[in-house]
Amino acid sequence: MPTKARTRQQGAVTIIVERKRRPRVHMKYVHTNLIANDWQRLAAFYERVFGCTRIGPERDLRGAALDAATGLKGARLRGVHLT
Repeated sequence: MPTKARTRQQGAVTIIVERKRRPRVHMKYVHTNLIANDWQRLAAFYERVFGCTRIGPERDLRGAALDAATGLKGARLRGVHLT
């Protein structure tokens, strides 16, 4: 971990103080899934209150691949992406 050294004179003695720098963490917020009984009403709320807009097509996913991915038989995902 990089350090930053600083010196300070105290009488005839020089004191060297080293502080460890924290490594910078670069993060980016990307995605949140919200679950609701009425996804269209929830999407309309975010559009009205926060000014979100719909992007891409509405999703209606189901089938064996989704069952396998979720571990739930008969799983179904419906919704839309907002930005």
